[in-house]
Amino acid sequence: MEVGTAALGGLDILLNNVGIAGPVGAPEAVSEVDFAGTMAVNDSGHFVVTRAGIPYLA
Repeated sequence: MEVGTAALGGLDILLNNVGIAGPVGAPEAVSEVDFAGTMAVNDSGHFVVTRAGIPYLA
């Protein structure tokens, strides 16, 4: 069952705790492709969740 913001009285705060663990190792051993993939997921996740919440916080 999905409960919408109208039933709950809106959205007062947005805790945006998203992300994945990236490659582990010394920086010189991590490829740019692996690093970029991790950053893409982590940054995109924050952006998408924040964008979805803004109309309910305004």
